[in-house]
Amino acid sequence: MAGGPAAWARAVARLLRPGGVFLVHDVHPTTSALQYDRDDDLLVLGEPYFSGGGPSRFDDGTTYASDTRMQNAVTYQWTHDLGEVLNSLLAAGLRIEAFHEHRSIPWKALPTLVRGGRGWELPEGSAQCPLMFSLVARRP
Repeated sequence: MAGGPAAWARAVARLLRPGGVFLVHDVHPTTSALQYDRDDDLLVLGEPYFSGGGPSRFDDGTTYASDTRMQNAVTYQWTHDLGEVLNSLLAAGLRIEAFHEHRSIPWKALPTLVRGGRGWELPEGSAQCPLMFSLVARRP
């Protein structure tokens, strides 16, 4: 995204009316940093968590954008840590009213995830980390 999270947050603030609410429910940056091709229960960071580098390029058919109708699908993903997301929204003048980290995710993002009551989760008894996050921000 041109301008990164700061430009994104300014655009959100401009589009909201005073008192308007913005909701984000997205993959947690920690999930994106995990090695996703492991077949054990270990949670190992294999990608950067903090922003600053260029995008990661995916062209092996393993992303949400890949399906049989899309030949040679290539996607790019930029890393934005939670501090960068939250501080961009605050700097744009929004108030953070709620923030939550979630143990489940709507798709099987890692091979070791198991189906749970709220989606896909890490197996009980294994190491745990947040898979999704949500936040509510309001324009004063």
